[in-house]
Amino acid sequence: MGLDIGSARIGVAFAPGDAAVAIPLEYVPAKPRKRALRLITKQVRERGAIEVVVGLPKHLNGTEGESAHLVREFSAALATMLPDVRLCLVDERRSTIAAKELLHERGIQEKEQRLLIDSVAAQVILEHALEVERVSAKPPGEEIRVMNLDERGDDEQQ
Repeated sequence: MGLDIGSARIGVAFAPGDAAVAIPLEYVPAKPRKRALRLITKQVRERGAIEVVVGLPKHLNGTEGESAHLVREFSAALATMLPDVRLCLVDERRSTIAAKELLHERGIQEKEQRLLIDSVAAQVILEHALEVERVSAKPPGEEIRVMNLDERGDDEQQ
C-alpha cells in the first residue's frame, strides 16, 4: 500500500500481488488521528498488504520540515499497530505535481481533482517505490521499525 499523509486527508493506493501499477483508493480523513490510524490498519489487513510505503515530504534541497516530522510521527504510530508489516518512508518530492499531471491527462477538471489528488499522489509514490525495488532488487525507503523490549539494550529496559 502507498500513503500520502496530509493534514486534512491521507491518500491511499494499493498494488495487488506482483503488480507494478497501483490503484488509487478513497482517501482517509486525517483527523481524528486515532480514527485515521484504525481505518488505514483495517485496509492494510483487509487487503493483505505486506508493505506500506509512506511519502516523506522533503524540501527541494532535501531537508525535512514540520510536515516531515508529522509524517514520521504518524508512521511510527502506524508501525506499532502493524508490527508484522514492513513500513517505510520514501522521498515524495514532486509526487503531487505528478498526480496533478496524471489527472489533467485523464481530463479531470481542476475542481474535481481536489478529492482525488491525495490518493493519486499515493499511487505515484507507491509506483515509484515498486519501480525502485524492481530495478535495485532491494526494498525501498527508510524502514520504520518499532523495537519491543527483547530488542532493546539493557540500558533501555531499566
